[in-house]
Amino acid sequence: MKWLVAVALLVGGLYAGYAAAYPSHVYRYRMTIDVDTPAGVKSGASVLEVKTIQYPSWVTLGANNHSTTVRGEAVFVDLGNGRNLVALLALDRHAADGRASLFAPRSFFAIVEGNPFNVKWTRELSSMAGRRVYAGNKRPTLVTFADPKNPATVREVAFDNPQDVLGPDIRSVSAWIDLTKDPVTESLEAKLPWISRFEAAEAAWRVIRQGKGSGGAPLQIFKLRGE
Repeated sequence: MKWLVAVALLVGGLYAGYAAAYPSHVYRYRMTIDVDTPAGVKSGASVLEVKTIQYPSWVTLGANNHSTTVRGEAVFVDLGNGRNLVALLALDRHAADGRASLFAPRSFFAIVEGNPFNVKWTRELSSMAGRRVYAGNKRPTLVTFADPKNPATVREVAFDNPQDVLGPDIRSVSAWIDLTKDPVTESLEAKLPWISRFEAAEAAWRVIRQGKGSGGAPLQIFKLRGE
């Protein structure tokens, strides 16, 4: 029995040492979309979780020493009278940038494009609190569906000119990032019932992308599973 105890202590010590050398960090953020209308501000929100796992670089033959994943879903805003607005898990026009892991860092840190510090950002954000106006030169990709049950009815909405698609009564759109401990949101499928079906999501994706290269993937611009 003594050798079993010794092995258990050794394994426990190795695990503790590994965890200390290569810690993982997690934070959650709420993305809120506010739409200013004559009937008041209409809002929708979604809580997402970002996790960064560190590991020795030899695991990937020197290619990387960490991985960052996101779990959560896009934001749906019910504007009333059959209208809606959806903030995708992508940035810029045509969902050109699918890195939802940058939503919170862009609002809390000065981001230098092409030089991500995922470990630093996730570690610091995991111990922070507060709210920021969504910041950065890339805004969340906005779309609307004439029929939420039909992905092919999607149209992109310009963040700075929502009136062009949604109508002249829509005054403005703003986005906020709150660091939170709340549970990850899982309600979008009740509003867009097709988001887990690849062919359906791809139909919307093709309209949004307009042949502009890869960008965010069809399923991932609506929901990310932390994989």
